[in-house]
Amino acid sequence: MTRAGEPSRTTLSCAEVWGGNRSTDTVVSLPGLEARVLSRPYRGQSAGGDVHYLSSCAFGRISRLLLADVSGHGDAVSGVAEGLRGLMRRSLNEVDQGRAFAALNREFSGLTKAGMFATAVMGTCWSPSGELTLSNAGHPRPAYFEAATGRWTVLGGGPDPRIPPVDAAVSDVPLGIEASSTYTQSRLRLAPGDLLLLYTDALTEARGESGRMIGESGLLELLRGLGTPDHGTLLGRVESALTGERGRPEDDLTMVLVRSTGAPPRMSAVEWVKGVGRLAGGWLGR
Repeated sequence: MTRAGEPSRTTLSCAEVWGGNRSTDTVVSLPGLEARVLSRPYRGQSAGGDVHYLSSCAFGRISRLLLADVSGHGDAVSGVAEGLRGLMRRSLNEVDQGRAFAALNREFSGLTKAGMFATAVMGTCWSPSGELTLSNAGHPRPAYFEAATGRWTVLGGGPDPRIPPVDAAVSDVPLGIEASSTYTQSRLRLAPGDLLLLYTDALTEARGESGRMIGESGLLELLRGLGTPDHGTLLGRVESALTGERGRPEDDLTMVLVRSTGAPPRMSAVEWVKGVGRLAGGWLGR
């Protein structure tokens, strides 16, 4: 039983999708990864415009994360959230993230009303090697903590995301803008102790003491000021820093903190059969 103030916990084994657009504080265990998801819809509402999904493939090797910030609120976003769940399920076993993300973009316009769009970031972990592939559709760039150097940085969009781009502006367009858009893929291997922080723009658009948005530089200053990060407490400390000094963010706020467990994929015969059954059910349900 989860004690008050502690996150709930769930484990994804095979052919499972977890998430939505509702308020949550949950630690999700996936093959090769552990992610803490903290989502706070604006003004304490039960659901908002931020959509988060995590999935595991049928054979426990591909873990995938999606964080999207959908334009609009309320029932319209809830419908999009359910549609994104179906798209994530159809891409469960797609190793190539580029194809999965491009398909997500093509189908997104069919889920939404005219004029709706979403910024999004997707990460795919191939658990046998621990390699993480990232794609970005106009979304705030992830923050990365490298344990070996003890430094927080913002990831770029090139082949090696640790190398900052010449132009800091995001080049990949949001979902639903252009059906033929392609998206850059960058690859990163998370070492033990490394952390990856995905977040929506409420974090960087929070107001500092000057009244200006803190932006990426302010976020890095905040993260560095918190000292050596702990996966279990970091998101709560960031949220407290934002709400304690500056009041509640003026938008939905979602953060996903990812760390590599370094654990090789293991699957029992029972889990394998369940995974195949879920996969077959998905095919029949198309």
